[in-house]
Amino acid sequence: MKLAPDLPDPALDEAVEVAVAAGAAGVVATNTTLDRSAVAGHPRAAEAGGLSGAPLEARATEVVRRVSLRARGRLAGVGVGGVFGPEDAYRKIRAGASLVQLYTGFVYGGPASPRRILAGLGALLERDGLGSVEEAVGADARG
Repeated sequence: MKLAPDLPDPALDEAVEVAVAAGAAGVVATNTTLDRSAVAGHPRAAEAGGLSGAPLEARATEVVRRVSLRARGRLAGVGVGGVFGPEDAYRKIRAGASLVQLYTGFVYGGPASPRRILAGLGALLERDGLGSVEEAVGADARG
């Protein structure tokens, strides 16, 4: 199931429960946004249609965290939205994503993006005294 960043928090909670009840394996958080309030001031905010990438990063990470807390390990979380480098991916992981998806970041960063992100994740894990990505999943969501 893919969730929009525009859903209010109660709707996100309900969607997680529906996904669990339906037997979904995971939730992709998030899709593109139509809501421009979260990206006010960004040069692309006035354009029509769904907005993705960097302007969405903060809200997308918030949604990952909320979904992770609500799912309590019952669903895998896929963090999407504004992932251009290792720090972006790491924020999604620490918020609760067990997987990270690239789209806009891959388009702009090219085919070497995954390798560059993986290399950077190693340094971030080491900095934080963690031995694996698995240890980092949800670290910020847990407190």
